[in-house]
Amino acid sequence: MTEQPTLVPLDGSRLSEAILAPILPLLRRREQPVVLLRVVRPRGTAAEQSEALDIAQQRLDAATEALAAKGLRVSSRLERGQPADTILRVSKEVGAGLVAMATHGRSGAERLVRGSVAERVLRECGVPLFLGNPLSMENKAEGDLFQRILVPLDGSTLSDQILPIVMVLALAYGSKVTLLRVHPIVYTEVPSPMLTGALWDEQAMRESLEKQRQSLADAGVEVEVRAVYGVEAAEILAAADEADLVAMTTHGRSGFSRWWFGSVAESVARHCPCPLLVRRTLED
Repeated sequence: MTEQPTLVPLDGSRLSEAILAPILPLLRRREQPVVLLRVVRPRGTAAEQSEALDIAQQRLDAATEALAAKGLRVSSRLERGQPADTILRVSKEVGAGLVAMATHGRSGAERLVRGSVAERVLRECGVPLFLGNPLSMENKAEGDLFQRILVPLDGSTLSDQILPIVMVLALAYGSKVTLLRVHPIVYTEVPSPMLTGALWDEQAMRESLEKQRQSLADAGVEVEVRAVYGVEAAEILAAADEADLVAMTTHGRSGFSRWWFGSVAESVARHCPCPLLVRRTLED
């Protein structure tokens, strides 16, 4: 079987290296190699660049040795270039199955500002991307991490593509998974019962996720299904207040719905109160 390593970009800060501790159970559960990546921007004189590379290599070697001491297969790469471009390129080169990055805000993507490295990777990375701040997780015991995983789905097979890595996470941390389906409010120019939710069928929405629920349950994951009516991003964020991790795709069905779900995902990413696991999906 082809290996799909976990790629962990580091920026030289202790915060970025601290992301390794909370994701250690996940790394062990995946039973895949880990690749630590350090990208040094080209700047300064040749001597300054050489010194920066030497310092980066020393920190990278120390992080690699510390992770290897925990029994993981780990390698490292030191690259020169622009961080986002390099992360995306190396992710493809190593055939990564997951990319895990530390953020510097209090929540999963608080520093996800336009033009940032995290935003660029989120928009273009073709594999699941974990974004979290180690400081928000540092006081939690390993058994208390990610106990509640929220998974918003839109009823498409594309949004279901987040489920395999959710299953791995849930089994690694003993998590309870909540599958959430939001029936969106539809606004019209004339009064409509849709505005009050009179025409939405909660039971039908719940039943639409039965296949996904059963698949997770068969694997030994504790799972529940919720269906709500409202503004999509607002309902997801409200549910996220009770979650330790939100896992979702950045696209859904084709056409209008694909555009809509991408917008929802971006809004959730910017305001989510907890770490994020995001996967960008593409049309066939």
